[in-house]
Amino acid sequence: MPHLIIEYARELELPLPATFCSLHQTLLDSGLFEEADIKIRAQAYADYLVGGAAENHFVHLNVLVMDGRSEAVKKQLANALCKTVKQHLGDIQHTQITAEVRDMLQATYAKIR
Repeated sequence: MPHLIIEYARELELPLPATFCSLHQTLLDSGLFEEADIKIRAQAYADYLVGGAAENHFVHLNVLVMDGRSEAVKKQLANALCKTVKQHLGDIQHTQITAEVRDMLQATYAKIR
């Protein structure tokens, strides 16, 4: 925890290794997580429609965190992660960057090391 799942339009030239490192650092800098617990993965989509136009693209960050954090903290984290992605995209014309931070219930979460 956290789990950060990046969904994005395949046509975007998103440099994944560098983006992963920057997102990892953003999560670490938030002070909310231990480094060893940060997990990041990505899924590119070839089939999608954004805003009804084929030239529109997207990056969406699904962030799963353990429950108990305030809405304000989660919103701040979402904004910081969006800004981090924007730095790696260059010209983001016709591209939406979104993030949602959702709770995982500690009572039902399992982890084996």
